[in-house]
Amino acid sequence: ELALGVNFPDTHLPVPQATLGVTVTSELFDKPQRREISLALQPTRRQVPSSYAMFDVRTGVASTLAQFEIIVDYQNHPLQAASLVAEVRDPSVLDHAPQFNPIEVAAPNEPITTMQPIDAVLDARGASLVDQHGNGLDLSGIGAILDAFETEASRVLGAVDAPNDWTASRELLITLARRGREFARLLVGTFGELKSASSIDLRVSPGSRVLPVELAYDGAAPNKSAELCDHVVSGPPDGRCGNVAKKIVCPYAFWGPTRRISRSVFDGAPADLSTGQLRVSPVVVVSSSIADEATSSTPLPTKRVAECADELFVDVTHVPNWTKWKGAIRSKKPTLLVALCHTEIRDRELAMHVGKNSFLSKADLTDAYVRCKDSPAPLIVLVGCSTAKLDDAFGTFPAALATEGAGAVVAMLSRVTGDHGANAVVRVLESLASNAES
Repeated sequence: ELALGVNFPDTHLPVPQATLGVTVTSELFDKPQRREISLALQPTRRQVPSSYAMFDVRTGVASTLAQFEIIVDYQNHPLQAASLVAEVRDPSVLDHAPQFNPIEVAAPNEPITTMQPIDAVLDARGASLVDQHGNGLDLSGIGAILDAFETEASRVLGAVDAPNDWTASRELLITLARRGREFARLLVGTFGELKSASSIDLRVSPGSRVLPVELAYDGAAPNKSAELCDHVVSGPPDGRCGNVAKKIVCPYAFWGPTRRISRSVFDGAPADLSTGQLRVSPVVVVSSSIADEATSSTPLPTKRVAECADELFVDVTHVPNWTKWKGAIRSKKPTLLVALCHTEIRDRELAMHVGKNSFLSKADLTDAYVRCKDSPAPLIVLVGCSTAKLDDAFGTFPAALATEGAGAVVAMLSRVTGDHGANAVVRVLESLASNAES
């Protein structure tokens, strides 16, 4: 019923039919129940019910609650979702209706041509990581997994005199590959379909901890003296390295560069993604002066980020502090927010530093720092000082930003200083510009 009544413009799909998946999850089922339905896309008869899916349910005793989550997807891309809660009555009561609550999904709500099939779906919204077959992996140890990667990356990238030479890069790559090999074994050992999956979608909520599946590593764990693969200079023709012996370490054996990994945010801000393309203008940019303290390069990191944004995008506003940032959001209604910042514990609270001396604590963060009520949910690039990992008892900054209205947040697992922070921002902005609407 979720899909009924939704307009499906005939320009989005080259065929008059789409096969949708309907998945229902409930404690009443041993595992998620899934059905496929054929949905007729009739441009001239949009309100005609085209299909339905039926599920057999055995409820509990009278006066108990039956709760269900319903997700409608296209090629494993979630389109719409809702929760259904009903009290079990015996006998039934006239006019007693179940509660039906839509769940916002930061994704297109109808099939579009840019959607490519997803091979594997993992739900990371609860205490366990669960696949569509009911297999689960306890996430209580996710902090230790994040620590394993963050510690090694920050040891190299977070130092004031962080090197840029091949030797340090090779050593870091080897260490991350060895950790990534263990991570891949853990994931594939629980979810066998991941071994051959070329695309993975993680279903998350705004407060979900980051699960860095991009850092899982295929092949043998490289030894400490492993040499860099030739693909470091020019990537493999087919996109994935097949030479993953112990004597070789290759960035194209990590899952990030070799598999399509996406994250669908549930209960987040509704995003205008009807075209499936990025909108990255207007843009608001702010940087922390601390980024310039760790380098003597020219131009300085803050200036390099500013120049990059001006070169790539049309409507860019640069601000010196959080007050001006909030004002620019109100006046410009940006779709892309960029912050090269410093995150730290200040007065026993998690805070972000920008400009020369401007701090924003997580407790003071409101939707006014993210978007106007009548503007689209923006994409936020938040680079610097473990922004995706550093947290307190109430979570991380990316989670808070998503809850306050961000469509998505790009953040870092490791500390990044000096040139490394600017390099990260520039690479992300270049990627966004190359995939944005013209």
